[in-house]
Amino acid sequence: MSKWLVSVSVSVFTFGALVCASRVALAQAPPPELPPPAAPAPAAGTPNEPPPVASAPVAQARPIGPASDDVKGVDGAPPPHTGFQLAVRTGVAIPFGKIEEGKSGAMSDTFSPQVPFVLDIGGKVIPNLFIGAYLGLALGGAGGNFADACKRANATCVGVGVRFGIEAQWHFMPDAKMDPWIGYGIGYAGEGASGQANGVTTSLTVAGPEYGHFSGGLDFRLNKTIGIGPMVDFGIGRYTRAKTETLGVTREGDLQNTALHEWLTLGVRMVVLP
Repeated sequence: MSKWLVSVSVSVFTFGALVCASRVALAQAPPPELPPPAAPAPAAGTPNEPPPVASAPVAQARPIGPASDDVKGVDGAPPPHTGFQLAVRTGVAIPFGKIEEGKSGAMSDTFSPQVPFVLDIGGKVIPNLFIGAYLGLALGGAGGNFADACKRANATCVGVGVRFGIEAQWHFMPDAKMDPWIGYGIGYAGEGASGQANGVTTSLTVAGPEYGHFSGGLDFRLNKTIGIGPMVDFGIGRYTRAKTETLGVTREGDLQNTALHEWLTLGVRMVVLP
């Protein structure tokens, strides 16, 4: 009986020790991590809810470079032009001065007014500045003493002029409808007058440098392709060579008593790509 009581007592004591050890372990273990509480979904139509923000439109950058075709000049004029340019001028050219010193050396004693056709070809390096060359042909008649000699011989006499050189023009308002300009050129020129009667030719040809062509005008820029307007040209030169043919005898050589001569041209100019 006493052994049975001892066994029961040991079993009870052992069970009590295990229970105490389990409680101690549970008390020392860290509490389990709980997930954070979910945020409550906003109710539809909440008055304090901010409106959605619209994304700002992306601005398109303008290209950097030469003006496009839709760019206009002043007051709707064609845009200013750079690059290739061509012009034709004509009018009436009036001679002044002398071929050579002497009483019979006046320009008007040999040449009458002429109708020139001058081609300007080149380009604008900037809208204001044109640089190029000129080539001209002029047609007219004989004048003064030479014309009288032609009449006496019952001959029809004509006058012809040729000139060429380089030039520059400055345009003051290249982006406006009305563009005033001035120019200067230098080159070489030749003039001739001749007539024929009864198989006999009478002629005079002179040539020499042109020291300056002072020109100016006003271009009415009708569109980006065509411009037209009045112009004036005043050329100064000196003939240094002469050739004559009279009654079958030809003489040619340098002029000894050279003199200055001038041509004043009043006319109109048409320009392509003004």
